[in-house]
Amino acid sequence: MNNVFEILPYVPSDHEDFKAISYEWLLEYVSVEPIDQIILDAPYEKIILPGGQIWMAKIKEMNVGTISLMKVDEMTYEIGKLGVSKMYRHIGIGYALMEKALDYARAIGCKNVVLYTASHLVAARKLYEKFGFRYMNENENKYLDADLKMYLKYS
Repeated sequence: MNNVFEILPYVPSDHEDFKAISYEWLLEYVSVEPIDQIILDAPYEKIILPGGQIWMAKIKEMNVGTISLMKVDEMTYEIGKLGVSKMYRHIGIGYALMEKALDYARAIGCKNVVLYTASHLVAARKLYEKFGFRYMNENENKYLDADLKMYLKYS
């Protein structure tokens, strides 16, 4: 934990904040797709039960950020629902959330982490690049607003 915030695993009482933070980010930067609504309405069933994880960034008892790691297959996970409430950005919460998710991925033996992003999200792309994510040549768009797929491989 640092002096300002802590990163904790998602619990059911975090659901409304998880949705609110995610919707805030989606509405500001991209669009809300049907798959987003499905995941945000049932994160335990859609992310955690299949083998993924969600974390919440908290300042005191208030949730101010979130990230999820969604299982794709036995060796691959996808970073999703990374968002920080607008008034709490630029203090390292996004970095800490990404670090937590990637530490967990390594700890469970994950070999590949993927994420989908948009070319206009420059700050997000810089964050991903800091963690070693590389751009994939294939143009596989899982989401309507995502024109880039990035990956990170562990040996």
